Amino acid sequence: MSGSTREGQGGFVAKPRIPSASVDGVDHQLENFRDSLEDIESHLLLAVSGGREAFVRRSGAYAAGSVAITRAAALFEVPGFTRFVSGVDRSTALAIATTRNIADHSGYRAMDDDRFWLTLTAHLPRFLTELKSANGL
Repeated sequence: MSGSTREGQGGFVAKPRIPSASVDGVDHQLENFRDSLEDIESHLLLAVSGGREAFVRRSGAYAAGSVAITRAAALFEVPGFTRFVSGVDRSTALAIATTRNIADHSGYRAMDDDRFWLTLTAHLPRFLTELKSANGL
């Protein structure tokens, strides 16, 4: 890009994160965690609202389901969220990560669509409810 100025080599500059401690009586990590759960629930609603018939590969519903599972797996990867997911059993965390890996890295052809639908309609909603309850949300 001639004539433009960039900070850093790649053009991206890391922004300072919100402090991990409470500021002005607000626990910003908890607020970010709550926002993440709400985002996952929004994508989950988009994925399942049309029913199983609308949940087909290359559809918006399928894409929304993939985003929901990707965001759920990311809950375990954000250092500031460790205290909110520490009670989740290892097999649940691995199942979410595996489903995300299939959706994100192997492509839809490797996904068992019926199992993915079951994950989005039964397992993921129950997981989110349990996380909310465990964290007083």
